[in-house]
Amino acid sequence: MRPAPFFPDPKIPLRDALRGAASIADGTHHALGPAAKMLPEPLRAGLSAAFRSIRSTGKRLVSAPLSPEQIALAARLVQGGTDERAAAETTAVVIGHAWNHLDHARGPDTYHPLLSETLLASELARLPQGAGTPGENAARLVQAVLGAGVIGTAPGLYTHLDAGEKADITLSLLAIAVWLLSDRCTSLAEEDKLVDLALALVLATKGDALAAMQDEAQLAAFLTRASDHL
Repeated sequence: MRPAPFFPDPKIPLRDALRGAASIADGTHHALGPAAKMLPEPLRAGLSAAFRSIRSTGKRLVSAPLSPEQIALAARLVQGGTDERAAAETTAVVIGHAWNHLDHARGPDTYHPLLSETLLASELARLPQGAGTPGENAARLVQAVLGAGVIGTAPGLYTHLDAGEKADITLSLLAIAVWLLSDRCTSLAEEDKLVDLALALVLATKGDALAAMQDEAQLAAFLTRASDHL
């Protein structure tokens, strides 16, 4: 019997499949927003609760255990210092972990963008290695990832994001880049705290961070300066 065409490729991590379900729920919820206003309140409330439930399930199961070695490998890729075959996939997992960690700090009523590790790994595998300073390589990575559509309401699909949502995504990704440019810690708990510090630093310099996105050289300088402060 031929496999059903709508089942995902088993090579895709289950975490991405769950993120996909959450993305569909979130995107459908937004798309049905105007029509939902015409529904009776009990039905409208039930529909909203169902979408929230699907999204919550997708979000709870995304965190993967990491090792210091994985984080170190991801840091080398971000800095442009490795061409190891597994580096792109490992880095996608590490960035996904950091993204999920930062996402949990967001309030329940704020925008929760999703990140596809599968799409991210494909994008990272195309990045040149050893072509500049660590800051320059990190800046190139940030701009490539933001332009590849791997983060959003439905990664891989075009969805409209307002200026605030785009800024939130940019600042979180910059914080992760700053984290991976910094010196490594000895435990995952300490690394998680360092991610928090990186985000706090980026948010404290939000104006400079967003302005630096206009020019790769300025972005490289910003990332280098910020990572030196961690």
